[in-house]
Amino acid sequence: MANVYSRVQKITDVVGRSDYISNSSRQENIVLHGQSMQYDWSFYREFEKNHRRSADENNEAREIVLALPNELEYDLPKLKRMCQDLAAKTIGKNHDYEYAVHWNEAGTNLHLHILFSEREVGTGEMVAQKYKRDIWMDRDTHVLAKAKAPNAELVHRKGEVVRDKDGKPKLIGEDLSAKDPKFKTKGWMLDVPYQIQSVFKQHGFEIDVFDLNGAYLPQAKIGVRASEIRKNNIEAENAIVREYNQSLDTGLEETNTDGQKVLIREAKEIRKEFKKARNKAEVEDGVITYENWLDPIQDAVESLAKVFESLRLNHLTRALVGEATAIWRNFAGRGNDLER
Repeated sequence: MANVYSRVQKITDVVGRSDYISNSSRQENIVLHGQSMQYDWSFYREFEKNHRRSADENNEAREIVLALPNELEYDLPKLKRMCQDLAAKTIGKNHDYEYAVHWNEAGTNLHLHILFSEREVGTGEMVAQKYKRDIWMDRDTHVLAKAKAPNAELVHRKGEVVRDKDGKPKLIGEDLSAKDPKFKTKGWMLDVPYQIQSVFKQHGFEIDVFDLNGAYLPQAKIGVRASEIRKNNIEAENAIVREYNQSLDTGLEETNTDGQKVLIREAKEIRKEFKKARNKAEVEDGVITYENWLDPIQDAVESLAKVFESLRLNHLTRALVGEATAIWRNFAGRGNDLER
C-alpha cells in the first residue's frame, strides 16, 4: 500500500513562488495548473507589506506539497477534481489558492503544490464611513470653507455617515480576514496527511500515512546569557540543520514509496545519533569548541548524503554537502574555530 507524503512551508515571496510552480519555462513537466482566486498574488504581497505589526516581514502565503498516484496523469478530469477536493479539505473555504501538478526531474514522482493565503476573502469587517470633522462649504461656490466664514454653511457634522450620490452609505474596511491561526498550529500540520488520506479514499485510493515524527533534526535554542561565540556556533549549526531538513524534504519528494520508507527510517536513526552526540559535545571540560560543537551535525550530513547516494539521488548529496561546507567555512572564517 502506498503512503501519504506531504509537507507544509511558509512562503515569503508568493509572487516568485507562484511563477516557479506555474511557469513552463521553469517547470518542464507541468501536468495540470489551476486556481481559485479573487485577488492575485501581487495584491497579497502588497497587503502583507502594508499590514506588518513589526519590523519583520509577514509570510505572504503557505504551501502544501504532496505526492500523488502516478496514474492520475492519464485521467486529467479526475486529477482536477482531486486537486480541488484536496485544497478544500486542507485549507477550507474562502481562501484564495493556486495549484500545480508536476513530475519530478527523473519522471518518477507526480506531486501537487497548493499555494494558499491564510486569510479568508469576504469575511473582513466593512463599516459605514463617517466624517471625521464638521464640513463647511460656501453657499454660492460650493467649495470648502472655514467654519463660520462669511457665506459658509455647515453641510455635514462630525460623525455623520458619508453617502454616495445615490444616498447609500460608503463602506470602508478590509475584505480579508485576519490570518487564520490554525495554520500555525502543530495540530493542523499533523492532521494534514490524514485529511489528504480521506480525499484519496474518496477517489478510490487506499493509502497509509507516513509517521515523520522524529525524522527531522531539531534546532538548538540560543540562551539569553549565551556568549557571542556560543551564539555564532549555534547559528552555524541551526543553518546546517535547516539545510539538512530541507534536503530531506526534497529527497522525499523525488523518490518513490520504497525510497521514502528508506529515507524516513534512516533519518530517524540519524536523529537519534545526532542527539546522543550533541549531548556529549555540549560540554567538554567546561569548554565548548567550534569543532566539537559542529561534529554531530557534520556526521548527520555525511550520513544523509550516503543515504541519498544509495537511492541514486547524487545531485542532492552534492547540494547538501556543498551548502553545509559553505556554512562551515563562513562561520569558521569569523574565528569561531578557536576554543572559548
